[in-house]
Amino acid sequence: MKPLEGIRVLEVAMYGFVPSAGAVLAEWGADVIKVEHAVTGDPQRGLRQTGMLRVEGDPNPNIEHANRGKRSLGLDMSISEGKEVLHELARRSDVFLTSFLPGARRKFGIDLEDIRAVNPSIIYARGSALGPRGEEATKGGYDMTAFWCRAGTAATITPMGYQGRSIRRGRRTATPSPAPTWPVVSRQPCSNGNGPVNRRLSTYRCWAVGCGRWDTRWR
Repeated sequence: MKPLEGIRVLEVAMYGFVPSAGAVLAEWGADVIKVEHAVTGDPQRGLRQTGMLRVEGDPNPNIEHANRGKRSLGLDMSISEGKEVLHELARRSDVFLTSFLPGARRKFGIDLEDIRAVNPSIIYARGSALGPRGEEATKGGYDMTAFWCRAGTAATITPMGYQGRSIRRGRRTATPSPAPTWPVVSRQPCSNGNGPVNRRLSTYRCWAVGCGRWDTRWR
């Protein structure tokens, strides 16, 4: 028996970051239902080339890797009927995962308050490129823009003298950007301290935590 058997996860996410979390939960035994665009599906399905590698035919590892072990549902969340189906699925689920930005979550009725209105005890987890707080909270991004570039990894592999590099204290560094102030994960307890769980995560913070730049204590 796997540790998450009997747990249902509802995933409304695209590309690789949050769907990868759903794939891990599926491997641990959870029943993961992935909601995709009713016509085009997850845009990752159209990714056929990475660097020099081009994928011909199916299966396409670019979509399969982060979505293994899941069930998939095409749903139009922009119409009332689609939202009703989504909320019914949320009512029957234990965990909700999303990578949608704040504006899209409000538009489709999948923000924290919307999902908690139909299932007060659900675990709500959202992932984004730059975190949920600050002036860049509404901006999207991918690993190349948030994980590699903004967090400094790209700078460490860029040759000396390349435009955009700067020298500081004898080391090669990129021109720094302000560090975000949001936590890697947080929870919003009810007044008695035992409320449902709300998780927030970003690709930028994942890199920083992995390098020991910020701590991950509950705040």
